[in-house]
Amino acid sequence: MQLNKIKNLNDLRYRKLLLRTEIRFKEDEIKNQLAGLRTDLESSNLRGEITQAIISNPMMVINVARVVFNLVQRWRERKRKKQLRKKNRD
Repeated sequence: MQLNKIKNLNDLRYRKLLLRTEIRFKEDEIKNQLAGLRTDLESSNLRGEITQAIISNPMMVINVARVVFNLVQRWRERKRKKQLRKKNRD
């Protein structure tokens, strides 16, 4: 039952109870979805899946290695520049 206008105290109490119930149902639904996601994550074998992907597509390893190399290179360069700025300030 949808209440459009609250006319008295009893309507207010009923509306409050109705909203609490709806919130509880939504919370239970979200909890169930999270539990499902958690079991999916725990049951998946990421190491095995990654190994299978590498075996089936070795080019992916080269691409990932290149991306990681670029990230490390940029990180080192940023660190070097930061140290130079700090040294120049002193």
